[in-house]
Amino acid sequence: VTPYPDQGCIDTVYTTIISSADVIDLKVPVATLQSCISTGLDLTTGQITSGSSSGLSFAYYTDPNLTNYAPTPKFITASGTYYIKATNSVGCIVVKPVTVIISTYPVFSVTPPQPITRPGYFDLNSAISGNTNGIVYTFWQDTLATIPIARPEAMSKSGTYYIKATNQGGCYIISAITIQVNEPLVTPPNAFSPNGDGINDQWEIHLLCLYPDCLVAIFNRSGQSLFKSAGYSN
Repeated sequence: VTPYPDQGCIDTVYTTIISSADVIDLKVPVATLQSCISTGLDLTTGQITSGSSSGLSFAYYTDPNLTNYAPTPKFITASGTYYIKATNSVGCIVVKPVTVIISTYPVFSVTPPQPITRPGYFDLNSAISGNTNGIVYTFWQDTLATIPIARPEAMSKSGTYYIKATNQGGCYIISAITIQVNEPLVTPPNAFSPNGDGINDQWEIHLLCLYPDCLVAIFNRSGQSLFKSAGYSN
């Protein structure tokens, strides 16, 4: 360092340069990262950079020039492309982008069904209207969606049930639906002719097969019991 005339003495300053042959292997997901706006997305979790070189430190940015830090990398609530900078122990860096989609809550509606009569049934899927793209619908017996419905396409019992709509980001909404299932009119025939002519040879109570625990009792005009059964078969 040579100063201007009469401005000081000649001097020498030193610096140390360290050359690193280490290759930084920064791994980030190629696929788009999705999350719900209520939970946000944590860019700092180890799952995001799993498999990268050891000993790296990370910083998170919203632009490729690395001029704007992501303000809350632990709680990303806006969709976009973010940039992860990995730095090793001697200052070498690698930058890679990740794409994030933050979902809002799905929008759908439930149309209350008209009353049905057994042996008819109701398909819960038919009550759903609105946008169904990218939404998974599940059907439950309780408000917390912990008890699934075995056959939502064939509902035959009155009650209030619950439809849960979940989008790809994990946001969900649960809506209730009430089904009214009426019992059919069961009318036993008052006569039959078991004479082998193929006409009314059997005494059958239509629709009684819907009630496997029924009790059947037959009496004559004097009130004497002629037949009893637990359950019913033709």
